[in-house]
Amino acid sequence: MILPPQVHELITALHRNRSKIQQRINRQERLEGSQEELDRIACDPGRKVYLDAIIECRRCRIKTIDGLLAMLETKE
Repeated sequence: MILPPQVHELITALHRNRSKIQQRINRQERLEGSQEELDRIACDPGRKVYLDAIIECRRCRIKTIDGLLAMLETKE
């Protein structure tokens, strides 16, 4: 059985992880438009597919965390 202080710690950790994942997505989206990144993509066309897949995986992780938070916050 999980005690209320432990639930609070879990919720805090999930919020922190969600925030860090969102920061990574935002950073990557900012970098996509830079000339340096455009040059890298021009040299390696598969890079764009790879970066898009990484962002999509991160978005899925955020959805999973949101689901967990919804379950835990009702028990807090």
